[in-house]
Amino acid sequence: MGETTVGGVVVTESRKTIDHAINAPVGHLVECLFDMLPTKKRWTKGEGLPAAFTGRLLRTLSAPGEGSDHAAALAGSRLDWLYYCDPKGIGNELVRRAQPGEPLFEALWNGIISAGALPQSAELFSRLKGAFLSLFSNTDFVGSSSVRQTMGELLTVGAYWFRKDRAYVSPSEARTALQKASPATRQSALWMLSTIVGKYKAWRSFGKLFLTEIWPKEAMYRSSEITNTMLQVAEADHRNFPDIVATILPYLTPVDHPDLFIYREMRQPDDADGKSLVQRWPLEVLSLANAVVPDNLRAAPYKMGEFLDDIAMADPTARDTRAWQRLNALLNRS
Repeated sequence: MGETTVGGVVVTESRKTIDHAINAPVGHLVECLFDMLPTKKRWTKGEGLPAAFTGRLLRTLSAPGEGSDHAAALAGSRLDWLYYCDPKGIGNELVRRAQPGEPLFEALWNGIISAGALPQSAELFSRLKGAFLSLFSNTDFVGSSSVRQTMGELLTVGAYWFRKDRAYVSPSEARTALQKASPATRQSALWMLSTIVGKYKAWRSFGKLFLTEIWPKEAMYRSSEITNTMLQVAEADHRNFPDIVATILPYLTPVDHPDLFIYREMRQPDDADGKSLVQRWPLEVLSLANAVVPDNLRAAPYKMGEFLDDIAMADPTARDTRAWQRLNALLNRS
């Protein structure tokens, strides 16, 4: 276990990670084993791997000291491929050792998550799902900050894939995991939602369901950081912007620095017609601004005067709303 200090606070970091493994003696040995496999061979599903390779790889999992953890982390990062080629041999053995309570549990999962993707094999994920979900409430699991971030991203991907394959993460499973997760992991899960909504145009097929059925509704899970990420979800799909705004408004809280949000809404063009969100959806943008701009700011957010003018120009009725009048009063007071 290693320790680093952030702002004078000690942060515990695991040494059972890919970063430590690739610079360690046993890690070098494991990399050499993989390098010795035929590079031009096209491996087929379930054909098995050479006994000389699997035997040596298994022996590295029993190396003394941190060596076994380093071997497990590197093997875990390739588990999807190992299971594809050899599900009854080394693949099965790694799945067994990736269960809670096993000595190599933490190292294997640091490796699996560091791969940055869920197993493509639904069969493999179904065998790992219980262990994966346990990570969100397992206080003994210590991953790097990047691993904890990726955990949240993969949880959202698992929930997205559940639509087509029930082996992945159900809405109730995802919600429970999010409730138990750290704030940073929850924020990463939400960031991945914004990516899926934007990249795959998945607001109607997945995004709305995620926020109405999966995302925790309790007030304790709301924060300035979560609000900023919620805004990214809305900005990811201009076409469905009004529906997204109506869905996220109950989750929003005032943020410490709303300046960037205001600037983006004024400047970020819509792919369809080149208009900014303020120009295309003025009342919806106003609702968001009213939710995230706090009353106690010492100074009005940068360009808020222009922002309110743009809204009123796009929809003159905005001046009659309580939201516009409140924000204008804040502007005049500062």
